[in-house]
Amino acid sequence: MISKEYFEKVQKFKKMRSRCIFDEKGNKVIRHNQYRSKSIYSNVLVCGYCGAPYRRRTERGEIVYRCATRMDKGRGKCPYSITLKENDVNEIIAQEKNSRNFDEDFEHIGRVEV
Repeated sequence: MISKEYFEKVQKFKKMRSRCIFDEKGNKVIRHNQYRSKSIYSNVLVCGYCGAPYRRRTERGEIVYRCATRMDKGRGKCPYSITLKENDVNEIIAQEKNSRNFDEDFEHIGRVEV
């Protein structure tokens, strides 16, 4: 179980990364990206081998993250990238949260090299 405060911080972070935002007049504005992010981890996780962002996908009914270069150009272009299961990423983030003052840093995550 997570605290209400932590839940609200995650929701704020998700909203910040959302494609749909509102301008100062309250009008809905859609940010145009090639890929729509379904997760707060998309484009935060980056490949340590080639530097490409990781993308969310579903494989055999399980959500995983994989290097965009590997997905677009094949394993040969990024042979050392790893596939991350979403549950493993969640567990790592939870461990990190418990090991230091993660709450304060959560909003400022720019990228996590994998």
